[in-house]
Amino acid sequence: MADEGYPPPVTRLMNFVSQEQLDEAKKTRGPRVEDGTAQRDRPLFEVS
Repeated sequence: MADEGYPPPVTRLMNFVSQEQLDEAKKTRGPRVEDGTAQRDRPLFEVS
């Protein structure tokens, strides 16, 4: 089978961090809902 008509596969670069770097980043930026280190108290529509 020929691969004509298909674009070449995309190469994505990934940055890996050590557990120490991850812990330091969490300490310096504080808890966040996105990564599970904090919980949202109220729905956003209630915050005004």
